[in-house]
Amino acid sequence: MLRRLFTLGLALPACGSVVDFPNVDGSTGSSAESSSGPDAATSAAPDPTSSPVPTTSSPTTGPDPTTSASTEGSSESDGCDFLDCDDTDSPPDVGCDIWEQNCAEGEKCTAYANDGGAAWNDTRCVPIVDDPGGLYEPCTVEESGVSGIDTCDLGLMCWNVTEELTGTCQGLCQGSRQDPTCEDESAVCAVSGDATLPLCLSRCDPLDPDTCARNEGCYPTGYGLLCIPDASGRLGGAFDQCEYVNACDPGLSCVGADVVPGCESNSCCTPFCDLADPVCPEMTTCVPFFEPGQVPDGFESELGLCAAEPA
Repeated sequence: MLRRLFTLGLALPACGSVVDFPNVDGSTGSSAESSSGPDAATSAAPDPTSSPVPTTSSPTTGPDPTTSASTEGSSESDGCDFLDCDDTDSPPDVGCDIWEQNCAEGEKCTAYANDGGAAWNDTRCVPIVDDPGGLYEPCTVEESGVSGIDTCDLGLMCWNVTEELTGTCQGLCQGSRQDPTCEDESAVCAVSGDATLPLCLSRCDPLDPDTCARNEGCYPTGYGLLCIPDASGRLGGAFDQCEYVNACDPGLSCVGADVVPGCESNSCCTPFCDLADPVCPEMTTCVPFFEPGQVPDGFESELGLCAAEPA
């Protein structure tokens, strides 16, 4: 019998933060279940927002390889996507509007942490530097990865920030909440950070390591399979315990304990696999990740997940 996966929160680096994107039921955090993957109930995983933030690379989340994970790539067609979630239906009460970019000339609206914490929870206007970085170009930040003060151009933010306060300019969503677009048409708009951070993230295939940038992996999120920073650190191998979606090594997924044999936590890492040529650890078998007939358009590999063999 197939089992359902988790959609957990995402851990960001020491200079980054914890980011929660909506799950298919409209909630955030680790207790909701993933929009795709094996089918059956699991126990809730620890709340990632109350856990220590790993000091390794940072992550985020977003949509599915070709569409929102809560629709075409999902096992639950009536789930929540970011256009339907309660926390993104109306503009949050924040300092400026990223969608409208309504700051003064020479400034841009961006997300930041207004409480000195490690999570984006507000927006503010910051100066645009001379000769700013363009999309996917290198950037630096001041103070921390959640300060909002960086060297990227209007409509961009410095993402996947290292401990040296360097990163890459990532696109913020454009258009409107009702009709979002991305400068990179292959990316997907995902909203997190109490609805303050609409970020364009790349679709990906966990079986193709070349689909994501260095220090990132392809992880399942409430928006589908997206490239987000790898926050696995020293752990993150097969059957290791995990608290975050991206706490597993690239090529693995953080799932409910009943999917992973011998898992002694609420959730553990297990490998993705190729249904056409399955290779899985002992006591697991390769099961389809997507529900029948729900494979997103353009998704080429026969994606599976190594799950505990039925009793």
